[in-house]
Amino acid sequence: MPARATLLPHASLLYFELYDTVHPGELWQTPNATYQSPEYTRGMTEVGDFRGVTDMQVGYDDMLTFTKTYNAFHSSDPAPLTLFLLEQNWLGFCIAKMHIAFSRSM
Repeated sequence: MPARATLLPHASLLYFELYDTVHPGELWQTPNATYQSPEYTRGMTEVGDFRGVTDMQVGYDDMLTFTKTYNAFHSSDPAPLTLFLLEQNWLGFCIAKMHIAFSRSM
């Protein structure tokens, strides 16, 4: 899967990177596995880095499902989530824009 996560517990930061081709059903796998880590603490700042994405096979329904699941998970955080989204190409921009749009409508 074209994703990796790096936990920096002393900085209270989770760095999540997507790269190469992103396929349906892959968006939630790496974050979910990372949230199960004993080093993960609810309320950590998250950085989503989409700069390495070269192709996006994920469609509307998959992105909507991911956003609902992601937001439901973070709804029990002790404070609102601080999330930074990094992108530098059209695909990364589209991923970030879809996530933001879906989040605002929930």
